[in-house]
Amino acid sequence: MTALDGTSGEELWSHRHPAGQTEVAVVDGGARALVSLLPPEEGFGDRRVTEIDTATGEVVGETAEPPPASGDEDTSATLLDRTADMRLYTWDASGEPDRISARPTGANDEAWSFRVPDDGVRWCGAEHEWYAGENVVLIDDRLVVLYGCADADRAREWGFPWDMTGDPDESFTVTVAAIDMDTGEVVWEEGWDTAGEGSFHFAPGQPFPTREEHLVVAVESGSGQGAPRVLDLRDGARDGARVGAPPSEPTAHGSEMVEGYERLVDAGHDGTVLLTQDDDSGEPAAWGFHRVSPEGETTATAWIPEQLVYSADLEGAAVLDGSVAVLSGLSLDDDTEDRVITAVIAPFGGEPDAGHAIELVYAHGGSDADEYRDVGTPRLVPVPGSVVAYVQTTEPMVVHGLVG
Repeated sequence: MTALDGTSGEELWSHRHPAGQTEVAVVDGGARALVSLLPPEEGFGDRRVTEIDTATGEVVGETAEPPPASGDEDTSATLLDRTADMRLYTWDASGEPDRISARPTGANDEAWSFRVPDDGVRWCGAEHEWYAGENVVLIDDRLVVLYGCADADRAREWGFPWDMTGDPDESFTVTVAAIDMDTGEVVWEEGWDTAGEGSFHFAPGQPFPTREEHLVVAVESGSGQGAPRVLDLRDGARDGARVGAPPSEPTAHGSEMVEGYERLVDAGHDGTVLLTQDDDSGEPAAWGFHRVSPEGETTATAWIPEQLVYSADLEGAAVLDGSVAVLSGLSLDDDTEDRVITAVIAPFGGEPDAGHAIELVYAHGGSDADEYRDVGTPRLVPVPGSVVAYVQTTEPMVVHGLVG
């Protein structure tokens, strides 16, 4: 593990860990890194966890974590997320409702748990099961969860509540709840009717990089049928960060976005950035990143010509002060499939051809090019002093720092 200065790339510290199957998690707002050495066989033996201060590289603690459900064949537990002091598991025990179970680091006693409401009238649940990043996110000292509820009788006729989400004639409610990590208390919850808007999940990449004092949590429709919602992490309020429409108005009922809306890119108390595909912006067609105020007005747009990026690359877009950056694998030769992995930067308020590209690494055709597509979306991550481009497909692994 190595820490680099964001502006210069200078190595600040490094940590070498014994060889073996390891997992690394950066927690507590970036203040700590946890390196877990897994047992030789999953589910047997303790995890050895080393806690590192990310500012200095100093090892501040080492603990042994026993398997949470060791010896109980009727119980399964999967690690969802963690802080330096607490582990969060999906907990599935025979004869009991599924729950999220919080257990202190180095111990197996349950500190608290969370279950969805069960009042006999509504059928509530996560879509499929709890997944980190999809319907569970850990932001600062809050665990934020998303679940849906429907009338129990109607849900049984459909088979499962989330099967009803695409039918505008069926009542379906999405609820987001924030849980205090220390106590397990539900600090706030916010729900809304989403009939006909499809399934919902947390927008990827949260928490969004921000200079704001207070963070937000964003929820979006998986099918794009419904408008995203942006909630204040402190109290769940939507007043100061509601989502408006990209360039034209939303449809009549106010929750479905206009045709061409693709996804939520960034969110904060000063508004959102929304993505559209615009065939009328000029020749060639371009992707539009629209800054939208809390009042729903488009205040600025950054354009990236469609031929410069793949649509999948847009999932990793980074919103900066005055521009948008996307990491893309541009095709150089259709015959050889050679590519150059490139950072494409477009200013807000500029024309479709106002952006520029920075070539980072050359990828030969064939297996290298295919591997670039297979490993997922390379991302640009704003850090203090630069924007970091992480390119997994190069040997040795390369991290690029873009400044200026």
